[in-house]
Amino acid sequence: MKEEDKIPDSGLTVYQTANSLLERNSVKWLDQLFNRPGVKANFTIEDKKPDVDGTFEILSNCRFDGRFEVQIKTYNAKSSKYKPQYSCDVKLLNYALKNRISCILLFVVDTSNNRALWKYLTESLYTSFWKGKVKVLITKTPAVV
Repeated sequence: MKEEDKIPDSGLTVYQTANSLLERNSVKWLDQLFNRPGVKANFTIEDKKPDVDGTFEILSNCRFDGRFEVQIKTYNAKSSKYKPQYSCDVKLLNYALKNRISCILLFVVDTSNNRALWKYLTESLYTSFWKGKVKVLITKTPAVV
């Protein structure tokens, strides 16, 4: 692209970043995974709630049986050192521990390998802190489409 063909930087708000596009893809991928009988997913994209990205409900005979709140993140192999782990903000874990009504799950979506790893957020994750982050080792069986 020639320099004169580029749109000048006018200081307008950026509506899409590389990270927001990856996050959007992760939410849509997980929504598709849960698009099946017995599950009702309610995920939001680019929401303004800092702690959760939505819920999914377990149904029994098409009736409510249980609900989980979820935080959906995109797996980054390089920053995770190619291990099943994710460094999340301590404030997410604090929210999960203070929330006595809902179970909070962290989903880390790896769209390049068609899998989502998950972890129930509990107090036992307070084992390693680094600059306001908690390293979460995700050892649960991956959910695969």
